[in-house]
Amino acid sequence: MQAGEDLVGTFLKTPAPELIEVLLLAPLDFIALDCEHAPFDRGRMDACLAMEMVSRPDERRFYGELLSLLGAPQAPRADIAQMEQATMRIMKAIGVQVLVIDEVHNILAGTYREQRILLNMLRFLSNRLQISLVCFGVSDARDAIGGDVQLARRFEQLP
Repeated sequence: MQAGEDLVGTFLKTPAPELIEVLLLAPLDFIALDCEHAPFDRGRMDACLAMEMVSRPDERRFYGELLSLLGAPQAPRADIAQMEQATMRIMKAIGVQVLVIDEVHNILAGTYREQRILLNMLRFLSNRLQISLVCFGVSDARDAIGGDVQLARRFEQLP
């Protein structure tokens, strides 16, 4: 965009997370959810939660970021299990169906052990909440996701 290139995208007026997943297979630069001229209500918008992967990823920072985005108060002394349960309880309560994670290649900033823990956490969230994960990042993102074979099978790389 800064180079003055034309962008190709679409405005989505049908409130269905499944359509977002299908559109992500197309060579689009953006997908805009049209909340002004379409029947998106608060519940439909809450079904999609977007975040940026934390710069130095670990479970505490990741759950802290999610809880912050969800507007949840955070106990300073909460352990990871409490943060995980609070995150899942709130995401389930508001009906999140799609978690969009940008800068997913930031996973690689952690040690091998930290990467494995974070990938296991993403797979756990997806399984437990039965949500779709949509991840964006530079080419290193493929390597980050590829660190977990079961998780990698769930993704299709787009050009």
